[in-house]
Amino acid sequence: MSDSEVEDNLKCDVCKDFFYDPITLLCQHTFCSFCITSLKECPMCRLKIHLPKQKNKLMTELIGVLYGSEKLEELNNKFHLTKLEKEIRPQVEKDLRLDFDNMLMDNSKTSPKSSDKIIKCVDFNLNPKTKVEQPKESSIWDFTLENLIKWLELIFVAYYVWILIYNSSGNGFSWIKFLLNVFILIQTFTSMFSFNTQYDQYFSIVGTSNNILSNIGSSVFDI
Repeated sequence: MSDSEVEDNLKCDVCKDFFYDPITLLCQHTFCSFCITSLKECPMCRLKIHLPKQKNKLMTELIGVLYGSEKLEELNNKFHLTKLEKEIRPQVEKDLRLDFDNMLMDNSKTSPKSSDKIIKCVDFNLNPKTKVEQPKESSIWDFTLENLIKWLELIFVAYYVWILIYNSSGNGFSWIKFLLNVFILIQTFTSMFSFNTQYDQYFSIVGTSNNILSNIGSSVFDI
C-alpha cells in the first residue's frame, strides 16, 4: 500500500482531514466524532447511526506514530476552533440582529435589510468559503420610493425654474441673482442624481433644494 493510500485511509470522509477523536460505527465506517454526531445516517452506506460509547484510539495512535505529535496537536486546535465557531455563531447573529433592531427603532431611515447584510459579512469572516453577493447598483428607472421622491423633487424644482424664466422679462430683473439661482439648481441636480446617496444625505439635499426654491420665489416676486 502506497503512502497516499495510507493517508486516505486515515482521513474522515466528511471533513476530508485526518481523523480527530474518531469513532467506528457498526457498519465499520470511521469518522471524526465531531463530524458524525449531528448525522442520522452513515454518509457512506446510509445505515442508521448508533453511536458507540468507545472511541477508536488505535486510529489516533496510528496517526501520531506516522505523522508525529505535531499533527495530533494541529488536529486538536482545528477541532476546538471548529467547535467554538459553531457555538458562537448563533449568539453572534442574535446579538447583531438585536443591535440592528434597536438601530431601526432609533432611525427609521435605515433599511430593514441592513442587518441581513451584516450577518452575511460575519458569516463570510467565520467561513471564508461563503460566497458574498455583490450589491446591485441602483438606477433611476428602478421603481422604488426613493426614485419616486427624486422624480417629484425634480419636477417641483423644474416648475420653479420655469416660473423664474417666464418672469425674467419684467423690469428690475437681476441677472446676477438669476444666474446664482440657476448655478445652485445645477448643483442640486448633480447631488440628486447621485443614486447611491444614503437616505440621510438625500434628505439633506431635499432641505437644500427647499431653501433654493424659497430664494427663487423671492426673486420672482422681486421682479
